[in-house]
Amino acid sequence: MILMIKIKQTPTLILLMLFLTASSSGYSASINKPNTDISNINWEKIEEKTVTLFYPGQSSWEWLLTRHSAAKSVRKGAPCLECHEDEEKEMGNIIVRGEKLEPFPIKDKPGFIKVKIKSTYDDYNIYFQVQWKDLGFKSGPTSQFKNKVTLMIGDNSVKEFPVAGCWGVCHDDATNMNSHKEKNERQLYTSASRVKIKKSGGGDNFIDDNHLTSLLEEKNILEYWQLRLTNNGQSSTSHGYILEKRHKINNKQFDASVTHKNNIWTAIFSRKRNINSKGIIPLNRNHEYTLGIALHDDYVSGRNHYVGFGRTFSLGELSGSNGNSEITVQKQ
Repeated sequence: MILMIKIKQTPTLILLMLFLTASSSGYSASINKPNTDISNINWEKIEEKTVTLFYPGQSSWEWLLTRHSAAKSVRKGAPCLECHEDEEKEMGNIIVRGEKLEPFPIKDKPGFIKVKIKSTYDDYNIYFQVQWKDLGFKSGPTSQFKNKVTLMIGDNSVKEFPVAGCWGVCHDDATNMNSHKEKNERQLYTSASRVKIKKSGGGDNFIDDNHLTSLLEEKNILEYWQLRLTNNGQSSTSHGYILEKRHKINNKQFDASVTHKNNIWTAIFSRKRNINSKGIIPLNRNHEYTLGIALHDDYVSGRNHYVGFGRTFSLGELSGSNGNSEITVQKQ
């Protein structure tokens, strides 16, 4: 069955063609018009990286700096993976059960999930394929979305990101975190956007607008790509950057598609590489970047997700088993 749906998005009216193919074995959806024909990519020839995401509870950047047993090493810039690689499963199970860092345990929720990542690029675009198994667990609904998968990209200008991945912008005073006392929502933000970071976070003590503008122009930000799926198979995307808060970008530089077959979700992200627009990080050859991954898999929202430590990737000589980067980005 092929469905053609018109979607209205404000403030600008955008007509999107959403093709949904449904069958007893699964469905597929494509959002926006692809930058190139991704169906020509031979994913079987691309090296695969398996990454374990785990449930983080109320662990935050400030917790890592002050209360974690290795806080001194974190403050010196030691990446979390140096000590905790292959420990994600155990840590996630301990946290989700409420033994630490989680005041509201989620009964029977798995503490971890494995995702498989592949990446490739051509002269114009970069592509990421992310696959994960549907765990069949529902702890909500606290969200309208059955699944949300988010990739976060940094060129290492945000110093916390290569150290701790997504934790680098997850602060103790964010909504539903340990130090969040206000009624207003507080999103992800970079430490550099605040005058001072305390044990409880940076609050709303923003640096001045001129300084924020300079950070944005210098690409001292994180860029995020998000694909969202509802229970009835409808899909949408969100693209933006993180500075003093999350900012959405409305452009045609980013695209995503998803399929579900044999209980496996496969999301494919693509973005134009060599662009220098507001809030977008250029992705050039032979430069190392950091990738963060977050997965909301069972109608959850906010911090009740799975996240992984930051992983390095590069396009060109630094990439692959013979280079320094952890994720191979192979040329098409």
